[in-house]
Amino acid sequence: MFTENVVLNFCFMSDPDAYSEDIGRPIRKFTAKDLNAALGIKATFHFDAGEHNFLSGHGNAQFSFWTVAFQLSPDEVSRIEYNTDEAIACLMNKLQGFLNENGITAEQIKEVTRTFDCRALVMLNLPKWMDGGIFAVHPDDLGFMSETGLTFEHWPFRKEQIETLKRSGIA
Repeated sequence: MFTENVVLNFCFMSDPDAYSEDIGRPIRKFTAKDLNAALGIKATFHFDAGEHNFLSGHGNAQFSFWTVAFQLSPDEVSRIEYNTDEAIACLMNKLQGFLNENGITAEQIKEVTRTFDCRALVMLNLPKWMDGGIFAVHPDDLGFMSETGLTFEHWPFRKEQIETLKRSGIA
């Protein structure tokens, strides 16, 4: 089924070095250790500035990336089948439950973005082979993201990238 390859991430991405000219000082980049401590949880996947750039697939990154990745369970995949909208709604529900269970608040998220030059994101990864993929994000989920200071971004990923996140993710 297609929905087994849908991944939703709660993530932080630091600004690249190139932005330092705009702000007149060096970029304050986080490490995975910094965010694990600030949020009281461990990333399911990360890379620090200077390490291999997982997102582009080549070279060393000029920014840091930290994520907790969510995927559907086999039962959810069977139930949802090809309904991308329902898959996203289910994953958003998992994300909200995860933040609540771990006591992660909007204030903590905002504090991380104030301490480091970074963005807090809900990143949806759909496979590149979908040729764009059409999906909707429900109004309740948009409200949740707005309340917690999370920006929504869609990043189509190659099959290998999807598999890496799935191996490290939370079902």
